[in-house]
Amino acid sequence: MKKNFRLLSNFKKIDRFNPSLVEATIISKDINGVVLKTLFRDCVLFFCRDMLMYESILSYCIDDYHCVIDAEVIPNVKSPIKSGQTSWTIKSSKNIDSSQIDYHSSFSANISLPPFFGESIFKKTINRNLMFLKDTIDKY
Repeated sequence: MKKNFRLLSNFKKIDRFNPSLVEATIISKDINGVVLKTLFRDCVLFFCRDMLMYESILSYCIDDYHCVIDAEVIPNVKSPIKSGQTSWTIKSSKNIDSSQIDYHSSFSANISLPPFFGESIFKKTINRNLMFLKDTIDKY
């Protein structure tokens, strides 16, 4: 569990777990958490979109069996993301070598998506990235 928490809260190397993440830059870091700037790029056929996002992230462990990573979007004129929150909960599993990771996220953005299938593509991209994370985190 602690290993997975350390991997997910290592923001300098977080790009290894998300194929859409092009760049992650720590803007500031102090006892109150991290401010992270991320650049994402997703492509569908010949249509590619870059998206910049700024987040304030607080990561902590409640005890030896339960850790949390909470992120809140920081609105920025350079970013289409207007608001949002993401929460990762990492808990020890009954199997000592595994852990349960729960992910919850909601965003409000000004993103133009192709009509009819744009939202579906957006959701498929998120699900693809989560499956990539699941497959990749076990390798570390």
